[in-house]
Amino acid sequence: MRFRGFGGFAASTLVAGAVLWSFMTTDVEFSRLLSAGPRIAEFLGRMFPPDPTVMREIMKGGAETLRIAILGSLGAVVLSAPLGILASETMVSPPLYRTVRTLLAFIRAIPLILVAMLMVGAVGLGPLPGIIAVAFHATGMLAKFYAEAIDGVSRAPIAALESAGAGPLARLRHAIWPQMAPVIARDTIFRFELNL
Repeated sequence: MRFRGFGGFAASTLVAGAVLWSFMTTDVEFSRLLSAGPRIAEFLGRMFPPDPTVMREIMKGGAETLRIAILGSLGAVVLSAPLGILASETMVSPPLYRTVRTLLAFIRAIPLILVAMLMVGAVGLGPLPGIIAVAFHATGMLAKFYAEAIDGVSRAPIAALESAGAGPLARLRHAIWPQMAPVIARDTIFRFELNL
């Protein structure tokens, strides 16, 4: 118990030190925020009442954003399914799953806006660069989540079906998929919300 107490204290001290260091070394002037009050109020005041003449353009842009999120998410799900299997430590050999997990970590580390800018340079303007960027970036997260869902499956139902002579497809359908499906659905919906 003493070690846990010391570990908690050490972690808290490190976090507090990092926050203090960040405040001291970052050029943050709270006085600027306070003096900007009238400008912020004036900016917000110009937003009301909304101008109905621009609502059509806003709705058009919102619909395009929704389509980009839907298609990008679909692309990510298609790419993440096999990558999730390859990133699962229970499905493949350690060298392979470590390599795939490293690749996925690299994908997650690239900012979405950077991927989008690179895609604009590669394929031009329009929704396509956004779809590719969203699919690429979301794949890094979803494949990791899918791998964790596979690794989190209880082995007891699988062993029971194996002892009854069930083949791999039967085990997947009756023991593995029912445990994974809710987790995969939750994680996919979460990432779709982020893509919006």
